[in-house]
Amino acid sequence: MDTLDNNISNDGVEINSQISNYLKETAKWTNFLSVVGFVMIGLMVIGAFMAMAVGSSFSGPGAAAGGFAYLLMALLYFFPILYMYNFSKKIKIGLNSSIQSEVELAFENLKKMFKYMGVLMIVILSIYAIFLLFFGAFALSI
Repeated sequence: MDTLDNNISNDGVEINSQISNYLKETAKWTNFLSVVGFVMIGLMVIGAFMAMAVGSSFSGPGAAAGGFAYLLMALLYFFPILYMYNFSKKIKIGLNSSIQSEVELAFENLKKMFKYMGVLMIVILSIYAIFLLFFGAFALSI
């Protein structure tokens, strides 16, 4: 098992004590943000089920569809929060115990979080562009 030294060099990059302290502080903030994110996901799921239950009995299918949309948003929000949480835990373990593989797993989770958010942003921007084209064509046809 590889271990971290006080100064690890890889192609001129070192993880010295200052960088280690920055990463430890980052781990605290990512842990806080991920816990808050999980709580918000839980509230979104509860709200979704409430909207579906109340909506189906009073407002019809529109409110139930809104509840389904909340469930979809909660699902989309879950994965980057999970990756952020895993980054936080792995970087703490890796830096405190000098285990290189844990630090690597931490950065792998950080990469996954940013990749997921980037792909999600591309999808959302594409949907916006399609709607813009659709509504623009509709407005010109009137």
